[in-house]
Amino acid sequence: KTAYEISTRDWSSDVCSSDLRNGYLTADSSRRDALKTRLANKKNVVGISWKTLNPNDSGSRTIPISQMAEFIGTMDVQIINLQYDTTEAESQELTEAFGSRLIPTSDVDCFEDIESVAALIKLCDCILTVGNFTAHLAGCLQVNAIVLVPYSPSWRWSDCDRGCLWYSSVVLVRQQNAENWRSIIPRVSNELSRLMQMPVSLQQISNTDPIAHLSDLKLAVFHAHNNGDHALAIEIVKRAYDADKSNVALARARAANLFSAGEFREAIDVLRSLPAATKKNYRMWRGERFDGTLLVTLEPNVGEEIFFAGLIPAIKHLCPNIICIVDGRLVTLFSRSLPSVRFVP
Repeated sequence: KTAYEISTRDWSSDVCSSDLRNGYLTADSSRRDALKTRLANKKNVVGISWKTLNPNDSGSRTIPISQMAEFIGTMDVQIINLQYDTTEAESQELTEAFGSRLIPTSDVDCFEDIESVAALIKLCDCILTVGNFTAHLAGCLQVNAIVLVPYSPSWRWSDCDRGCLWYSSVVLVRQQNAENWRSIIPRVSNELSRLMQMPVSLQQISNTDPIAHLSDLKLAVFHAHNNGDHALAIEIVKRAYDADKSNVALARARAANLFSAGEFREAIDVLRSLPAATKKNYRMWRGERFDGTLLVTLEPNVGEEIFFAGLIPAIKHLCPNIICIVDGRLVTLFSRSLPSVRFVP
């Protein structure tokens, strides 16, 4: 049989996999138990991660450690540092910010040793993180998490404010104003208290303010929402996009609204309509039943791979033989969690 190849960029499905929503990864229990000895008894544990190394938007998604400390305040909790590539200066700042509440984990390489990061996350009652691979890993491990997203987030986090489309254990808290994290301190503190006292449950997805990328569009959308007419705000974005489908900002705004409304297929079609730099010369799988081999290539970073791999079980019944190329650090974790799929580095 001729093997097909598919990239997750090309997936066009309206399915939000229940495996992804409800957690499909399984942490190494022996590592978790070994790390658990470092924790004090009867205290809640909060794992934190405050930055991304993605050069495209690291500025908008990176939060100062001092600000993370303000979110947590004086809560009687233990703090676990889940941040990869923590510098010496940041380690010192963590100690100054959290003192004795900080659990020693400097021996865990949060960049290379993802298995141990997964074990640490399973020890936490709640994760407080920006939208990086830590957020995806927490969601796929079904651990309560608060993901702090900028005022204009990427499509992965849609324009939702509270419910997360992909992970049932994740709550989104979005900036109210660009580059201003202080205004959401009360909201974050309340969510932390709530999540640490409640078991994981499905979060409700709400239709909130759509992302407005253009100044005139933003003004029109703002007035519509301010008057309580959310349907009109969404319609404004739709009409603007219909009038100029080549506009990337309008396309992303339209797709964000569609994702929030659960119109996944149409949203992906909107994103796929954007101009592509190149087209690869391989046969594209279109979702038909196929008893050959399906080669799946995921996005080129760990967070995206963790996210997209959770969708694979949704297509397994269509193609039983799947080979998935992933980062070498994820092969063992994925192979244990999804044993019917062959993962290769």
